[in-house]
Amino acid sequence: MRLLALPTICGLLSACSVMPTPQFAGASIPLAADYREAARKVAAQMSFVTASTRITAPRQLPGETALDPQRWYVCMSDRPAGTHDLIVIFYGGGLPATLDAHGSPLCVGLPSAPL
Repeated sequence: MRLLALPTICGLLSACSVMPTPQFAGASIPLAADYREAARKVAAQMSFVTASTRITAPRQLPGETALDPQRWYVCMSDRPAGTHDLIVIFYGGGLPATLDAHGSPLCVGLPSAPL
């Protein structure tokens, strides 16, 4: 009987590994009023900002753990076609973090505006 339960438990555990992290914290890190300028600065440090750079509206991202507050992010593009190349994540203080966003599901299909 125990041997039959083992594959079921292993199957359930592997299914859990592909599920998103649950979010128990209802809190959210405040979004700074100057988030566009903060995103521009961090992107400029990477030589990412051009005359055609576009930015999406801020969206929320789950915290790093289930108990951490939700964070904010924007997607940025320097291509006229609107392919988003950079995710800027705001942690509530200090410099925002950046991630390569090429093809990221966090950015696909989001409308953007000139920076």
